[in-house]
Amino acid sequence: MSYPRKLQTLIVEDEEGPLKAYEILFDRLIKEDKNGITAPSVVMSYSDAEKCLADPNIYHLLILDMGLPPSNRQTTPDGVEHGMRLLELAAKRNDYPIPVVLVISGRLGGSTDVPQIRSRIENGFFYGQFLNKGAEDKEAQIILGIQKAREYCDVGIHLKDCQGKLFPTISPCERDLLRRCICKNKSIGVDLEWWSAEDRGVGPDASRWKKVLLGQFLLDGNLGRSNHVFFKFEPADDAPYVHSAAAVATHKLRHVPVSKINALTGVSPTSIATFFACCSTDFD
Repeated sequence: MSYPRKLQTLIVEDEEGPLKAYEILFDRLIKEDKNGITAPSVVMSYSDAEKCLADPNIYHLLILDMGLPPSNRQTTPDGVEHGMRLLELAAKRNDYPIPVVLVISGRLGGSTDVPQIRSRIENGFFYGQFLNKGAEDKEAQIILGIQKAREYCDVGIHLKDCQGKLFPTISPCERDLLRRCICKNKSIGVDLEWWSAEDRGVGPDASRWKKVLLGQFLLDGNLGRSNHVFFKFEPADDAPYVHSAAAVATHKLRHVPVSKINALTGVSPTSIATFFACCSTDFD
């Protein structure tokens, strides 16, 4: 699964003033960067946004208002229930996970929804922010979101063939976590090969697989490759045990000492634990 370099944005907003401001901003950005940004898709209701998120369209950036009418030309109800539902749908999106979300709303002050929004943004996306519609840095945050989306798309994932062995595919959710892990480690890509895969046999959901890959980060700045790294994908429910086992390995495995642990879990059904292993003859 890969993403086009041309950035595609979905704006969910029902007020004419903010929509006009977004139109002016994106018109300017398109003129300044003709090959990198396309005109955004705009929807003005919960039902239309729900349909866009359900379809297998590619969106690099989601700009989301929290107070939305159920459908076009209906009155917007009080509260942020519709916005929260859309944020949850975006976080769980499987066909093409959305890397960047900006929640820009006038309904964020002094309510209990703020911690929930922060949690969804931090766990479900590569990058995200929430801010009020009147925030002075709104334009700067949108431009930063575009930069973060490009950072996410620009990393490379190379998975070697298996020399005649059969392994399951890497799901979109797993590739999303892998991209986020690469960016978190300030690398430009990974070179991977299969280590093992185990079918847990619990229902038809592919997320029940335990998958382990071995590879190296490709370091930025022409600095070569990292030490060998294990990438372990597990169902998100098992994430605490996976991360604990990786930590215990620092005290148990002398021939593969763990020097760093990174863990990512999201709203998606998959978690990833990665840990560096010192090179040994087993890997050469």
